[in-house]
Amino acid sequence: MTVTLEEELLTHLDSAIPEGETKTRNIDVVAFFNGFGSSTWPTLEETGQHFGGITRERTRQIIAANYRDRVGAEDLPELRACAERISAFGIWFASDLAKLLVDEGWADEDANILGVLNMMQGLGLCTEYGLYDGRITSLTRSKLD
Repeated sequence: MTVTLEEELLTHLDSAIPEGETKTRNIDVVAFFNGFGSSTWPTLEETGQHFGGITRERTRQIIAANYRDRVGAEDLPELRACAERISAFGIWFASDLAKLLVDEGWADEDANILGVLNMMQGLGLCTEYGLYDGRITSLTRSKLD
């Protein structure tokens, strides 16, 4: 059974991050920064503000210690499979990519594509593709929202 990419990430983080008083917050920071649970792909500053005024630098440290240092592509097989599918085509319409994610069970209907792309970028997966809207306008991070 396929799990969503968000569930896969959260399950892995729950097992990889040691118990402590900040474990839940750290998992929430990583998930939020990756675009899950929000309508945007927030910056470090926006993530810190969302969690009660954590500084940009402290937010970066939390993400580094709890995501970049604890998660590898080998830990997230569904994300790797998704990256392989995306990489198979060099050009995607945002609507087609969203449909693929839902059809394959990797994301829910209201999923944020940016969260998925951010996770892949952070792990060095699927970095060579173009994303376009219906007007054939190349989409960047700020234009995808």
